[in-house]
Amino acid sequence: MTTTYDVSSEGATSGNTDTTTLNGAIRTIDTGPAGDYVIKITGPIDLTSEMLAINLPSGSTLTIEGTDSSGSVAQAETIDGANTYCGLFVYSGIVTIKDLTLQNMKAQGGNGGTGNAGGGGGGGLGGGLFVAGTNGSGGLNPGQDVAPSVTLMDVAFGNDSAVGGNGGGNGANNGGGGGGLGGAGGNGLRGGGGGGGIGFPGFGGDGSRENGGPGIVPRAPGGGSATGSAPGQGGASGGGGGGAPDLLSSGGGGGIDGATSNGTRGGGGGFGGGGGGAVGRGGGGGFGGGG
Repeated sequence: MTTTYDVSSEGATSGNTDTTTLNGAIRTIDTGPAGDYVIKITGPIDLTSEMLAINLPSGSTLTIEGTDSSGSVAQAETIDGANTYCGLFVYSGIVTIKDLTLQNMKAQGGNGGTGNAGGGGGGGLGGGLFVAGTNGSGGLNPGQDVAPSVTLMDVAFGNDSAVGGNGGGNGANNGGGGGGLGGAGGNGLRGGGGGGGIGFPGFGGDGSRENGGPGIVPRAPGGGSATGSAPGQGGASGGGGGGAPDLLSSGGGGGIDGATSNGTRGGGGGFGGGGGGAVGRGGGGGFGGGG
């Protein structure tokens, strides 16, 4: 049995389960039971927030296709990123994309956090479409049920871009967190800043006990926590690492399965995550993340 959702708007990125919106349908499919799913784009969509990543469980397939307003006739539709938001992000699963134009998408890497040693900028990867791949050794990445496979049919790309993040400046008490795939690294205000995670909302926590922001990959493990008294916690769904509260404590790594910091050493970034800032040795960035 195939489950079909007709959508004509993006909907909110966080906490959205409205299946008449693109983000709500993606979240429902990512977190729901295995099955065959279709999302029909029944009109043009101009993005005003980030799209969630596709993270299908084992046994699921997803087709995203443009149709007329009735959802019954194939027709090319456009998703426009306004030169601000990235395109489709496939982390896990078998996906087919049909009759769509993905234009003016921008994959912007997160900036590194300010610190006594500024964090490195994150990678801008994907533009109109990003496919995660595997871990480079033939195995799956953390929280990835199926190696991603994407088929394109009558799909056009126009004026899409990918831009890396800037390195963090100097001037704070502790090390700044590295930027992630979209999420900025936290500033080393007192303790070390957390590494940035995946998506703009997945910022690393500042070094003042701030929690990392949530990422955009439903079901995926979150960023790592900081150390110290009342440390900041990592953001869910591939979010940012937690910021550290004390001068001698370090920030957690951002991204999917980012590492908890270890004393004066920042936590390493997970997939798409920046490393945590530290008074000693900062954590290394994960795939696409700055150190």
